[in-house]
Amino acid sequence: ELAMATFFGRRGGHPTTVGCVVADAPPPGVAAALVGGAAPDIEGVGLYVRWSTDDEDELAMGAIEPVGFRATARAIEPQERICGPGRGGALCDAPYCVGVVEVTGEGGVIKTQVADDAYQPNSRCAWRIPARGGRVVLDVARLGLERVRDVVTIYDGGAAPPGFNTLARPPPVDVFGRTNELSRRTRYRMSGTHAPSTPLVFDNDVFVTFESDGIANGPRDGGPAGLEIRWRRDVVDGDLCPEAASCGRNGRCEEGVCVCDTGYYGETCAFDACVGAAVSDLAPSGRIVSSAGVDYPPDMNCEWFLDIPGREGEGIAGIRLRFDRFDIEAPEGQATTTDRAVVFYSVGPQQGSVLCIFRRVMSQQGQTSAGAAVDPATDETKFTFDDGDTLEVLLPEPAAAGANVQLMLGFETDANNHRPFSGFDVTYGVRFHGGLVFCDEIWPCADGEVCKQNGCVPEESKSSRSRRSRRKLRQLRRGVAIAALVFACVMVLALCVFFGVYARRVVRTKDELETERVRVVRDQVDSARQWVEDFQAPFCVVAADTFIALGALRPHEALRDGPRDADDDECDKQHTRLEFYDSVDDVERARRGGAVFVFLSHQWLGHAHPDPAGIHYKAMCRALQAVAEDAGVALSAVRAWVDVSSIPQANQATQSLAVASLPTFASCVDYFIVVAPDTEHVTTGCGCDAATYRKRAWCRAEVVACWARRGADRMFVATNRGLRPLFVDTGDGVDTYLEECLEVFAGDLTCCRLQHPDGEPCDKEALVPPFLGLIAELYRDRKQRPEAWEMVSDRVDELFPRTFSYESGGAATTLPLFGDLVEAVTRLVDSESAGDAPPDLVLRGLAPGTTGQRHVAAKAHRGGARSESGRRLASTPTSTTAGPPGRAPALALLRTVSAAHRRAGAASQRASSSELSFNDSSGMATGERTTGTARPGGGVGLAPG
Repeated sequence: ELAMATFFGRRGGHPTTVGCVVADAPPPGVAAALVGGAAPDIEGVGLYVRWSTDDEDELAMGAIEPVGFRATARAIEPQERICGPGRGGALCDAPYCVGVVEVTGEGGVIKTQVADDAYQPNSRCAWRIPARGGRVVLDVARLGLERVRDVVTIYDGGAAPPGFNTLARPPPVDVFGRTNELSRRTRYRMSGTHAPSTPLVFDNDVFVTFESDGIANGPRDGGPAGLEIRWRRDVVDGDLCPEAASCGRNGRCEEGVCVCDTGYYGETCAFDACVGAAVSDLAPSGRIVSSAGVDYPPDMNCEWFLDIPGREGEGIAGIRLRFDRFDIEAPEGQATTTDRAVVFYSVGPQQGSVLCIFRRVMSQQGQTSAGAAVDPATDETKFTFDDGDTLEVLLPEPAAAGANVQLMLGFETDANNHRPFSGFDVTYGVRFHGGLVFCDEIWPCADGEVCKQNGCVPEESKSSRSRRSRRKLRQLRRGVAIAALVFACVMVLALCVFFGVYARRVVRTKDELETERVRVVRDQVDSARQWVEDFQAPFCVVAADTFIALGALRPHEALRDGPRDADDDECDKQHTRLEFYDSVDDVERARRGGAVFVFLSHQWLGHAHPDPAGIHYKAMCRALQAVAEDAGVALSAVRAWVDVSSIPQANQATQSLAVASLPTFASCVDYFIVVAPDTEHVTTGCGCDAATYRKRAWCRAEVVACWARRGADRMFVATNRGLRPLFVDTGDGVDTYLEECLEVFAGDLTCCRLQHPDGEPCDKEALVPPFLGLIAELYRDRKQRPEAWEMVSDRVDELFPRTFSYESGGAATTLPLFGDLVEAVTRLVDSESAGDAPPDLVLRGLAPGTTGQRHVAAKAHRGGARSESGRRLASTPTSTTAGPPGRAPALALLRTVSAAHRRAGAASQRASSSELSFNDSSGMATGERTTGTARPGGGVGLAPG
């Protein structure tokens, strides 16, 4: 038998074996060291080879053959190598572990051999893993060892344990306090094939050893052999468990310390079997589980300190135990075992005195196992028990009344468990002197006893219980009658107070809500009237001669910035510019200077490009030349507005403001030309002409906006047959084209055709503010242009509906559109003209319409949405309700409503999120659940959304 021991820096000392030394010229002192003398102080001697024989004659066991050994030693240069997992030796040429390895890095793999078929016999390997102020986490990926004979041990600290790498093992250690350094440092042991169910976590340096004998090199039942551990180092800052995840799935973090679930142990609850000592809280009962796994480690000592409180007037006589599971190793055949559970004193004069020992024995039939309580004095069995039986361990003398008792339950295992055992699960409870037994939800009383004030007492007879029950029933009935009378009086008084306060609050809340509703309607009307007074975005136009020289429709950014690279043609370099007008006054000044403004309205012929084939562009050029001839000015004096060139295409927020200002743009030009030659849409293949143009809601909006302010004199349509007037008198003074265009909100919208995917808002809501402002102007100027107001007044409800049907995802919902805003506009205009009534008074009883806020918020959230004409819409939260900078009607509205909220207090806050009804003398019943957005029919929250 050949064994080699490696010593690093002589920290572990020299072997203390005794034997013969044969050497030609041994160094002085080396021979003495080998026979037990003092270690010599000789540098450079690091490897000793020992040969020992037993007392049997190998030659008598078989044929005569050569015996002994011959070895050659040579020195090699020091090699600073880090061997890969499963390799060893100074040159890393051994496909198995050798000696002690100092691991480096923050993580890696530990293996006993490269292949997984068998490991080396007589192995003595170790790995030193420093924590460096953190935690060492070991995850056992493979465990396939010969049970009992081959063992993996994890020690606390980075130093090698005493006796490691020698053939002699240290003496066994028991649970009664007779411990040595090896026992104190042992943290976990593994053998066989059952690996821990969770990673093992240590908060100190660890020293992992692997020791095998020379018989079998793997599990006896086959399977992968050897050890593979994946390790890592976790950084710990502050508390042991700074968060719940630090304790894994087997515990919880409380005040910086992990509190483990039953059956799990360790600082981070990583061990599925007991390790070392555990202290229980001061409690008269509890539960102890030795291990949560199916195989407790071999050669381990565990201790549980039980601090049992006394009771006034009662002394503790002992404890009761119930082993719900008692599965530890039992002697079978000629084999013996030292696995046992022991109860003894932990403190006081009798410290260490054993009260009872529990072992596992075989039944007489030899088939089922049972537990046995052993007298520590005689080592004889007192009695046997099965799982679930109640046992009593009595103290030699009862403790004084009220005094606490400290006991300890120990669990000692040996190293030769021939198969897996799961340990024990025991519940304990205190037993007081005089027969009184403690009871609670953990420890119930036995049959025939009841638990009263944590003590088990005999159950009363049926007659005694019956008399006491009848007495208690009579007392209960009297108490219930008195309580019911008092309760009825209190309830009557409370109901009177409640209904009085409620009625007063309802009246006050109704007045407050009506006032807020009037404020919302007034602010919506004022916002709409300001909306059409000026632009919400710059009015961008291009000179007609420049437009004709472009050769095709160009996007806004190309005309604004000019050419950006050398590939742009010479025409682009000379004729790429836009003119910006920030207000209606700027347009009027340019008009007085000789400029003629033309609004070119057309239907896009493709989803990606408005005019892929240049058909509309050619018609636009001819129309601009005709306008210059009709106005008697040069082409350079004509200013053309066309959507793709005048509306920003890249910046969605600016684009949204410009799209929202389309009705205002169309109403301030000199000429309005509908470009609608007969052609086809390149994407859908559908025909596009003057008839399809006037079916689109946005196209109708542009036509009506120009007609409402400028009249129909200079409005034309450009077709394949040239330029002709847009409106033709049919003889009765009514133009059917105009009548159809007035139905803006009945026109086609792409968002409606697609049924508003993902809850996208409808473009109809965005058209409400500008058209409400145009209605106000038409009504105000009805005496100067009576024919215009007459065409609208008879069809107000049809042209400007109070509500509209919103469809999304196959479901239809009725949402507010104009509400009573048209009537509110006429009342305010009449009030301003007459000056005989406060504006707020004339608006009472009217319901607000949509403010467009839902439309704006949704599009801002999604970064813009495609409109019905293919334009990209994007908006800011004030893009559809706010006026130009400096006025900000939407912000003023929000400030007004916010102030009203503060005045309304709790009542208005409830009304903004609950279902309300307003019933007034006019018979108008309004009510609709609102969440901050005004609704039609008078069902209004305190504030628009």
